[in-house]
Amino acid sequence: MNALIIYDELEWVYTAGTALHHARHNANLRGSWEIKPWRTDIFKCAKAADKALVEAVRAELIVFAGVRLDLLATRLGEWLERWVIRREIEDVALVVMNRRSSGGPVLAAPSWLSGFAARHSLGLIEDLQRA
Repeated sequence: MNALIIYDELEWVYTAGTALHHARHNANLRGSWEIKPWRTDIFKCAKAADKALVEAVRAELIVFAGVRLDLLATRLGEWLERWVIRREIEDVALVVMNRRSSGGPVLAAPSWLSGFAARHSLGLIEDLQRA
């Protein structure tokens, strides 16, 4: 099972990886996750974004862990459009893992990501972590 984790802070790789391992165990699935973490900085460099794209084509899950998706809308949207054409796995889910900002609202999936998932028949899981 393959998962690509896009993160902003390293602690989110551990949080997302732990959640994936627990989900696999709770569902009694065999095998283990092959996790490929990529920091959001990749969207600033075309070569890095292309490398992440190559790894993403075989992913069953793309996890956005602790990422402010609203700040990445343009670059991430373009990358996802390239990915959806190249993906090798038909049944893919996008996962949004965020925490409640101090005293503020929960940072949920933005409407552009929900629309993208719906247009391409992708699952969208909002796994909201609370700080």
